[in-house]
Amino acid sequence: MPFFTDRKYKQLFFVAAVFNWVVTVAWSITYPLISPIFGISEVASPIFLHSFLALAFVFGIGYYRASLNLERGREVILLGAIGKYLFFVVTSIYFVLEQINILLWSISFGDFLFASLFVVFLRDKNYSQANTL
Repeated sequence: MPFFTDRKYKQLFFVAAVFNWVVTVAWSITYPLISPIFGISEVASPIFLHSFLALAFVFGIGYYRASLNLERGREVILLGAIGKYLFFVVTSIYFVLEQINILLWSISFGDFLFASLFVVFLRDKNYSQANTL
């Protein structure tokens, strides 16, 4: 029995898209102001941050497309789950090393929750990595 209906999964991926868009746009615009709030020192050239944010924004587009068509979006959903888990692992390491504070780590925990729900979707729909890629 599926964990969610298709309608609920579509809503999940729509919310994931909006989450990515809001976080990436807000962080891109306010980076110098909010970095200290997260315990991050500002760097001379934020090219890697902006590149990361651009990629996260593009993943938001993928989640939005998945919200329109679950079947067509499954590969992005798989890659999104992997990426969100890796982001959580990286931020957890930096949190343990006291390089970021709990506020940023808690935002990354949101990614962990999204990734977990993405995996539930893939299992519900019987999509495995072998079937998908």
